[in-house]
Amino acid sequence: MGLVRGVNRSALLVRSQVEIKEGDWPAPGEVMIGCMAATKLGVTEAETHVGKTISFEGRTWRISGVFSAGGSAFESEAWCRLAELQQAMKRQDLSVVAVSLAPDGDFSDLDLFCKERLDLELQTMRETEYYASLQKDYSPVRWLAWLVVLLVSGAGVFAGLNTMYGAVVGRIRELATLQTIGFARRAIVVSLIQEGLLLAAAASLLAVLIALVFVNGAAVRFTMGAFTLRIDSIAVLIGCGVGLLLGFFGAIPPTIRALRMSIVDGLKAV
Repeated sequence: MGLVRGVNRSALLVRSQVEIKEGDWPAPGEVMIGCMAATKLGVTEAETHVGKTISFEGRTWRISGVFSAGGSAFESEAWCRLAELQQAMKRQDLSVVAVSLAPDGDFSDLDLFCKERLDLELQTMRETEYYASLQKDYSPVRWLAWLVVLLVSGAGVFAGLNTMYGAVVGRIRELATLQTIGFARRAIVVSLIQEGLLLAAAASLLAVLIALVFVNGAAVRFTMGAFTLRIDSIAVLIGCGVGLLLGFFGAIPPTIRALRMSIVDGLKAV
């Protein structure tokens, strides 16, 4: 399933972010698809190259070009000539009329015109208001996604803390031996925290490398289209920051527990 939009050539004047990357504007019997259309349709990119064909509304259409739209939802759509789509769907009405106002234009004038022309059955809405309404409708899904993120992140944090705890507690005899030969407890605590930070930094860098190789640029489908995952600098900083905090705070509790034990009991520990 995918979204097919019938448009005129003037659509490029309204959608200024649309840029034809390959091919040309669709001629009769042709369709131009977004760069994310293959993901939305669940096919390979080779099946959506210029010159290939797709079928919808009982007709076969030749792909004339591929366009990008600045990462917007339009990139998962297919565009063809408006008149041809109306003919294929056997309907003459329009779903959306996109209008771009001049710098000195007034939206209230357009709204008043549409309200006075009852015969046209038009309803005006700013594009920002339209997407705001969609965002409101998808708010429960967004909160559910955040809940999943928190659960997965929480599981990772507890697993990291457990790993740090086991790494320190398993070395009680070694820590007791260091105290026996004259190392101060403060120096041992600092060395363990440094060790935890070093391990956390290495793990964070490895996780960033895996994310950049396997996650960055990955295409994801959803109901309205498709989008691309981007691992930006902010995500990298947050991930590395959480990893370093985990290494710092994860090393303190087991270190305190191990050093509170007497040296004699520590030397007898297994």
